[in-house]
Amino acid sequence: MTARARTYLMVAESRLRTELSLPRDADSLYDRGVIELNRGEYVAAQEMFERALKREPEAAHIHYGLAATRSRLGSIETALESLQRALELQPNLRVRAQHDHDLTTLRNDPDFERLVFASRF
Repeated sequence: MTARARTYLMVAESRLRTELSLPRDADSLYDRGVIELNRGEYVAAQEMFERALKREPEAAHIHYGLAATRSRLGSIETALESLQRALELQPNLRVRAQHDHDLTTLRNDPDFERLVFASRF
């Protein structure tokens, strides 16, 4: 019982240290999200992007990162919502979205076509 309590305490302390070491500003949170996305740690990346958006809700690049992460997680609807917001804020991201491998799971969705290729219609 004592060993189990010590293990739990070590886990809790480790999480607390990690939480305290997280970046605080939007740009640093975004950078950390990109790192996690590239490492394949999609849940962690999503958390970083969501935290960054709380600090800078009108940042197109953060919405875009969140869309890519949600796409990788298979959350199609929320990925499209994030992508839509990113494109509203910065329409030139459409070009990037057309070739972004992180958005592959969205490509067959008609909403993706409408959002990304809107200027063609």
